[in-house]
Amino acid sequence: MEIIFTLKEIQTVAKQILKEAGHHKCLAFFAEMGAGKTTLINAICRELQVIDNVSSPTYSIINEYKTAEGKSVIHMDWYRLKNADDAENAGVADYIQATNYCLIEWPERAERLLPKDAIIIKLNVLDENTRTCKF
Repeated sequence: MEIIFTLKEIQTVAKQILKEAGHHKCLAFFAEMGAGKTTLINAICRELQVIDNVSSPTYSIINEYKTAEGKSVIHMDWYRLKNADDAENAGVADYIQATNYCLIEWPERAERLLPKDAIIIKLNVLDENTRTCKF
């Protein structure tokens, strides 16, 4: 599915992604720097009723957030990882195998670690305020 949206419509896109994902809980976000991966993940976290502050885990690699129901949502940023071995050493595999939602920025750094049923989301910048989202 492809959606063209403005940043004002991002919450609607987040709802659609979760609806289409169904029971699949690993979402991998492929996009260039500045395309809106973290912004979209923030919107998805709002839909999942995350009560914690959502921020990019660029330096920590893994952030864990709690929802209003006490469930965990895992947010990973693999930008600083060199490869799959580096990712495994950082402990990302343990989080991917869990039953929680797992939202991954820069998954191409260790793509072989993604589960086979991961939802691949590709964002592209059309202009300053408009993006395409394919999943």
